[in-house]
Amino acid sequence: MSDNPRRLYDNRFGGFRREDENAILGLLCDHYHGDARTTTREAWKGEISIMRELVSLLDHAGRIIFEYDIPRLGKRIDVVLLLRGIIFCLEYSICCFL
Repeated sequence: MSDNPRRLYDNRFGGFRREDENAILGLLCDHYHGDARTTTREAWKGEISIMRELVSLLDHAGRIIFEYDIPRLGKRIDVVLLLRGIIFCLEYSICCFL
């Protein structure tokens, strides 16, 4: 786990899979710039669950980063996967249908 201020969570795939989901959520909340709202925490829980399933299918050598900050744009990438020299930037969206 990195203490880099540009990311809220960073770990190797193997470490991410072994780490308790509540511990990961706690780290995200602790490193968040403010008070994480319920909707933010619930979104993170879903992302953690989905990403644990995905990385279980991948090579242990990869890294996962949650909430990577892009200062010049004032935005964050939800999840970054680093695997075999390839950078995957994943953005989650919530769709609402009336």
